[in-house]
Amino acid sequence: MLMAATPSSATPQWQPGLMGPSVAVCHSLYGGNWGLDVDASGNITTTVTPFGDLGGHQLNAPIVAIASTPSLHGYWMAGSDGGVFGFGDARFYGSATTLNLTASIVGIAATSDGGGYWLVGKDGGVFAFGDARFMGSATNLRLGGAIVGIVSTLDARGYWLVGADGGVLAFGNAPYLGSMGTSHLNAPVVGMDRSSDGKGYILAAKDGGAFAYGDAMFSGSALGYDRGDSIVGILVSGFGSDTQYVLSFAHLGGVSFPPPKPAFKSDRSIRP
Repeated sequence: MLMAATPSSATPQWQPGLMGPSVAVCHSLYGGNWGLDVDASGNITTTVTPFGDLGGHQLNAPIVAIASTPSLHGYWMAGSDGGVFGFGDARFYGSATTLNLTASIVGIAATSDGGGYWLVGKDGGVFAFGDARFMGSATNLRLGGAIVGIVSTLDARGYWLVGADGGVLAFGNAPYLGSMGTSHLNAPVVGMDRSSDGKGYILAAKDGGAFAYGDAMFSGSALGYDRGDSIVGILVSGFGSDTQYVLSFAHLGGVSFPPPKPAFKSDRSIRP
């Protein structure tokens, strides 16, 4: 990302991306806590492009999602037509371009060993490749909003689907920990990431709202940082009192939320 701010710093100032606006973000060694952003043309929109990108290549469909490998030494990009492009140590295991898709692809998630990945369509269809196991989809469900992403569990024996309405659907061994599906939202949810131990997750809304569940702790939102921009994704690390996360803007970079400060507790047994 090009710039960053914390909740206690000044409001982020406009800094245009090197290419187009970001559409998705993934964890990365090179981006640190800020991760790497990708635009619809497959450009990595940072000053460092560690493993390459699709800049200058003709694409049949826009890039809509990116997922890092477990080693963080590579990443996959996914196109809305189901195309998959691997960089670094991200191996190609197949794509959905030859399938008769009923809805465009909106997300990609990797297995814990990097030996496979899932694609998800906005209708809730799930497509498994490599060692990724199919554990169900939402195509037969009445959704309150289009699916916007997929997140794997820590051991890749389950996954969550998240909808624009804030709904969360759990498959395999993924625990359902709550959602915003029955609540009024001022802006649609655009992404989700789990805590490091897999026992919590945080949803991110387009307007900068953040909603934490399980052992993922809330420490702030980006509602005051928008300046007409919009959130495109979230990166979470840690869990419990060590939870920290970054909300990624399409243009402005990101806003970091460090672990919540512990509440002060007085000890009445202490005397001056």
